[in-house]
Amino acid sequence: MLPTGDIEWPPPALRGEIERVKFLAAEYGGDLDTLMPNSSAVAARRRWWQPGKLPMSGGGTLGWGDTMPLHVPIAADLARTSADLLFSELPGIELATDLGTVASDRLGVLVDALDLESRLPEAAELCAALSGIYWRVSWDTSSSNDPIVSWVQPDNAMPEWSWGNLTAVTFVRKLPGLSPDDKITWRHLERHSMLGGMAVIEHGLYATSEPDNLGRRVPLTEHPETAPLAASLSSEDMIILERCPVMTAGYVPNMRPNRKDRGSPLGRPDIEQLDDLLRAVDITWSSWLRDLRLGRARIIVPREYLTPGAPGQGAEFEESREVYSPLSMMPPGGASAQTGITVSQFAVRTAEHSATLTALVQQIVSDAGYSMRTFGLAGGTSAGAAVTATQIDSEDDLSARTRRKKVRYWAPGLRRLLAAVLSVDGTVLRNGALAAVTPDQVSVTFENEGQPSAQVVAQTANLLSQAKAASTETLVRMVHPDWAPEQVAEEVARIMGEQGVPAMDPATLGAAGSGL
Repeated sequence: MLPTGDIEWPPPALRGEIERVKFLAAEYGGDLDTLMPNSSAVAARRRWWQPGKLPMSGGGTLGWGDTMPLHVPIAADLARTSADLLFSELPGIELATDLGTVASDRLGVLVDALDLESRLPEAAELCAALSGIYWRVSWDTSSSNDPIVSWVQPDNAMPEWSWGNLTAVTFVRKLPGLSPDDKITWRHLERHSMLGGMAVIEHGLYATSEPDNLGRRVPLTEHPETAPLAASLSSEDMIILERCPVMTAGYVPNMRPNRKDRGSPLGRPDIEQLDDLLRAVDITWSSWLRDLRLGRARIIVPREYLTPGAPGQGAEFEESREVYSPLSMMPPGGASAQTGITVSQFAVRTAEHSATLTALVQQIVSDAGYSMRTFGLAGGTSAGAAVTATQIDSEDDLSARTRRKKVRYWAPGLRRLLAAVLSVDGTVLRNGALAAVTPDQVSVTFENEGQPSAQVVAQTANLLSQAKAASTETLVRMVHPDWAPEQVAEEVARIMGEQGVPAMDPATLGAAGSGL
């Protein structure tokens, strides 16, 4: 049940997780004010140097010195890569055959209506960045007669667990004030749970003048954003979906276990325990840019060498001028002497910074569970060395293993999501004759990313051909596993024709006694 109100907010048990997600969101979004609390990100963008120190996760600080804090968005790159590996293509989705073709056709319509092909990569990216993602199924018949799927970030959710299973979750939404000068904090709480095998959704509206308190529970009709809900709910502000056998909300963890809370069923982000390495990358990148600035050539000359200003104003110079560093000294030998000029140019430690940055990035990428080659960067082989296809596959296997682990969380999560969508569609919105659906009646299949590379397949086919250990048809099928039989037959005929071998009738290709 939803709280009655007048409790501390957010609940003390959730504060640690909320703060953790806040930091992860700052890392993902590049929020320097949160990542670097002792420096002003706004001021840093306006000038080259910003003194300050960064806190380390284990205590102590990392000093920036006089370096402007520049942020390298590695966390965002990791999250995007995770989403690309999982949902570069929409998974295969099928229903149990006993549900019939009508149900399968309706599923195809809903997949398109929900725009899962673009929404799933978005959710997967947030999942990798923030340690997990919640999904929710709802509906609004005033705008559409199809179910609605929304994704909720973990700092806006209050989960309830039993033996590691999600039994209920409350989503929190802060509402705008009723007027520009409204001092009341309005919150809408929406709780999803199960009761006697039936899905239950409960809504509550809370108002308070103290932001750190949930406040009192008031009727939904007191705020315009929740008032439309009141008409469809019972007197207890809830709705019981009697024929819906699956909860209308769920959770997909990014990866488990949660290393900072080993007993927690919550997931962990890709950048778990990488805070200090990420800060070290920022420091290295900023130091490199500092070297570039200090490495600009300067010509130091006596003040008298510069163009004087008006009487009493002294000499003036612009930073863009190549001669701009005056010293209060007399030029040796008089004003016409061409001595006293000093050229100053510091070395830019490009090789040192590049090597440090590469080592740090490689460590971060590896600890996150990916190969450098996945990011378009060289792997563990030395520069200029020949790389075999087997070595490439071996290096890429780290990313493939991480993907397979994440698939094991996403596949059951999507089965529950689609079962909830189809159940709401059939039992609540009464679309077609589809009955309620359970997760075990939904099949979700991810494409196998562990296929050998094209180079490996070509080498294998060539060896089999030289050894006369496979027919032309077998070799064509091996190189083109996605081709239809008629395409294979046509390709075999073309190959035989080019080689001067009498081509067989494509209609009989592969038949018994054909000799292939």
